Order: sequence, then structure tokens, then C-alpha cells
Amino acid sequence: MKHQPKIWIIEDDPTTALLYTGSLRPFGYEIVVFSGVRPAMKTYKEEGFKSIDLIVTDLVLPDGTGKEIIQEVRKSSSNIPVIVVSSEEDSKSIIDVMKENVQDYCFKPIAPKELAKKIEYHLSKQEMDYQKTIFEKEKIISLEKLLDWYSFKNRSMAMGEFDTQELHKNLFHILRASLS
Repeated sequence: MKHQPKIWIIEDDPTTALLYTGSLRPFGYEIVVFSGVRPAMKTYKEEGFKSIDLIVTDLVLPDGTGKEIIQEVRKSSSNIPVIVVSSEEDSKSIIDVMKENVQDYCFKPIAPKELAKKIEYHLSKQEMDYQKTIFEKEKIISLEKLLDWYSFKNRSMAMGEFDTQELHKNLFHILRASLS
């Protein structure tokens, strides 16, 4: 008998949780939904994380943060894929959670098909060890620089400090240099 992957969804918005559940059940996943940190941690203490194949969590929850769950998961297992789906756009929060060895970070709203593809991808790679490698650390540093630049650019453009034409010219040169 084929193993039915077990996915935890930790999402405080019932409509979003229902959308995720409805779009993922046809793939044959066993879905367990939690509305916050406390119910997920209670189940963890009773059952552990060994039976979980993947976790989808929001960052901002009514009784804590998704980061707390991720840290608890990483204490006992480094190979459970974690996908964060959040509307949190603060670059420091994103970088902090990515440092916890998260496999994917998606901004809300996410199309159910896109989420299903990401889950399928990470489940297919589950045999691989998700330990941080030099490559993963470099990816996090690059992401941090990109998010810092994006925040700086948006603030500067809002204040009218950028010449848009000059900005595009500089971006072209940066892209050309990084590709070569």
C-alpha cells in the first residue's frame, strides 16, 4: 500500500485553511489543520513529528508565530520540509525565518495550484537531507541583500529620490555583470 503523505497546515484563517485543504485532498494527502501554535504543539507533544511529511505554516498566528513551530520541528527533525505562506513582508522577519532552514517562503495570497506544486516538489525531495549547506547559507544571504535593496528602492521611489530611467540602467548593468 502506498504511503499517504501527512501534511500539517497551521493557518488561523478558516477560509484559507479550507481552501488549502480542498485543493490538496485530491492529491491523496492526509491533511491536519491547526488554527494556531498551541494546538499544533499539543499534538506534537502527543504524537511527535515523525509521522509528518511536510508542514505549511503562516508566520503570524493568534497565539504565537510559525517560527516557534519551525524551531521545535528543527530540534527533532531536519528533514521535514517546511513551507511558510504569509503576508508578512518585513525583510528581517523573512530572513529570520529562512535561517531556520525553511524550504520555501510564499506570499499570500498563493494560488492553490502553486502551493500544490511546491508541496509535491518538496515531498519528492524528502529523501534528501535538508541540512544547511554552504549553498543554502549563500542563498539566504542573497535573499537578505535582495530584500534590503527592494525595501530601499521602494522607500526611495516613494520619496521621489530615484530617477527611474537611471535605476533601470543600473539594474541592467548589475544583471549583466551577475550573469557573466
